[in-house]
Amino acid sequence: MTKFTCPDCSTNGNVYEELSRIRAELFRLNQKQQEDTDRNRKLIEKIRSVLVKRTEEKRAITSNKPANLEDVIEKHRNELFSPLPPSPKIKSIEERFSGEWKLTSSEDSLRYIKFRNLSRRDFLDNKVFIWNGTNIVLPPEPEVDADPDLVAFTHVENGNLKTVLKRKNDDRAEVTIGRFLENNDNSMTVIASFNLFYNLTNSRQTISCTRIYERVHKVL
Repeated sequence: MTKFTCPDCSTNGNVYEELSRIRAELFRLNQKQQEDTDRNRKLIEKIRSVLVKRTEEKRAITSNKPANLEDVIEKHRNELFSPLPPSPKIKSIEERFSGEWKLTSSEDSLRYIKFRNLSRRDFLDNKVFIWNGTNIVLPPEPEVDADPDLVAFTHVENGNLKTVLKRKNDDRAEVTIGRFLENNDNSMTVIASFNLFYNLTNSRQTISCTRIYERVHKVL
C-alpha cells in the first residue's frame, strides 16, 4: 500500500495508526464478547444442574424414599450461591505471539525491499518468536542487518506489537513495523513502512509492505 503525503496538506492521515486502533478495538470487543458468553454459559449450566437435582430429589420424597427436606433445601442453597470457578488465565501478549511463523503472503515486498536495500532471503524468511517468560525475543530485523546504525525498539501497543527503528542518538523513527494477530492467534499480519523524502518536489512518500504469516507451532 502506497500513500502520498506532502507537508502542505493538513489532512494527511496515518494509515498504520488508524489500522492499529481499529484492530485493537475489534480485539477488545471480541474478547469481551467471549468473556460474557463464557460467563453466561457457566451460569446456565449451573442453574440447569441445580434444577435437575431438585427434580430428582422431589421425586424421591414423593415416592416415600428417605430424604430430609431441610437438608435438601440447604444443599440447593449452597450449590446455587456458591462462587463460580475462576475464569481461565488470559495469555499475555508475549505468549500469544511466541512461536514459529511461516510466510504465506507478501504485498509490495519487492518495492519495499528495493527502497530499504534489504536481503530478499532474510526479509521473506520464516520467523521464530520466543517468549523467555518475561518478554518476547524477536529475530533481528532485516533493516537492522542492512543498516547497523538502526536500533529496534519493540513495545506492546493496543494489544499488538509495534517496533520502531531509529538511528543512535536520534528520536526520529526511520521504520515502523506493526504486528497484528488474527484468526484465534493463528495468523499474523505485519505492516512495515517508512517515509521517503523527495528534495525535487519537497514531498514525502510512504512506502509500505504487508506480509501475512501463519503459525506453524507455538514455542513457549
